[in-house]
Amino acid sequence: EFLQKKVTNTDKPMLTWNFQSENCNDFAFALSSSFRWEAVRALTDTRTSRYVPVNIVYNEKSEPFYEVAKLAKESIEYYSTVLPAIPYPFPVMTVFNGMEGMEFPMMCNNEAFETRDINVYVTSHEIGHSYFPFYVGINEFKYSWMEEGWATMLPYELQTTQEPALDARIWNATALSRYGGTETEMPLIVPSFQLRGYTHQLAAYSRSSLMYYYLREYLGHERFTKALHHYMNLWKQKHPTPYDFVHCMETASGETLGWYWNPWMREFTYADLKIESAESKGTECVIVVKKTGGLPVPVALTVTCKDGSESTVRHPAGVWKEKDTFTVMLPIKSEAVSVKLGSMQIPDTNPVDNTYSLQ
Repeated sequence: EFLQKKVTNTDKPMLTWNFQSENCNDFAFALSSSFRWEAVRALTDTRTSRYVPVNIVYNEKSEPFYEVAKLAKESIEYYSTVLPAIPYPFPVMTVFNGMEGMEFPMMCNNEAFETRDINVYVTSHEIGHSYFPFYVGINEFKYSWMEEGWATMLPYELQTTQEPALDARIWNATALSRYGGTETEMPLIVPSFQLRGYTHQLAAYSRSSLMYYYLREYLGHERFTKALHHYMNLWKQKHPTPYDFVHCMETASGETLGWYWNPWMREFTYADLKIESAESKGTECVIVVKKTGGLPVPVALTVTCKDGSESTVRHPAGVWKEKDTFTVMLPIKSEAVSVKLGSMQIPDTNPVDNTYSLQ
């Protein structure tokens, strides 16, 4: 048809294309007579052996797009089977080489970025929007964090598999460490249309995605996924508010989570932990950690011993459920000489009190 000039040219005065789709709450269209077109298929449901076609359409000079077919296929299969573990909800996906990155039902309009980590990030991120806001409808104008936050959090682990140099958890933790406790960072409950610039980005992407990620770590993958499925299935093709989301997660997880939601969603607060004290006692190092900021975040500790050995531990944010101090007894092989608190994946606005010398 292309060689016969029947695709974009015709003897008739007008060439009409007709498209039809169900449950499609947005629409985009792209056309080119010269772009390359690759097609692969992604397995979205192992029980029914359902595949969906994945189209990659790009300028032949856009070399970063040469691997996008593989990245897109891996993204759809990850979302379908791992997280959120709901089969891709549309019959097709097309990634079109356009400008920047923008999501639509069944289509992404993505730029060919110069560095591989950004291409990996944008490909998985924009495809992730198939679930939020296109499977679960979200009022993006008012609650941007209810869709951008999920598109940021869901592929965290996929992205590091595709590109080991990429860890978006570090990007977002670094942002909260830098701006936490300043007027640049707002609680999530503040409507998105009232936020501008980097303040909007912090809420929509950073604070929200880490809130979801640390909650998954606390609840565990199985209980978190069960609660997320309850929320997504109940509100698919509808428009939930933050309160609907909270209610669903608490109902399906079987736990009241106000201690977690209030600081992350409603309070003007920040992440900050400190080492209150540390003591080497035989085969244990006893460490007292204090939550001096309001956000409940995981506790990561590394103890260095006299013989050069190290002991590490990470506790989920649930340790702050009922208290602001937490005592850790970490097994050691010889006398402890120093303790380090924190991780690049965990924000901390005042890291100067995150090291403790026992010498």
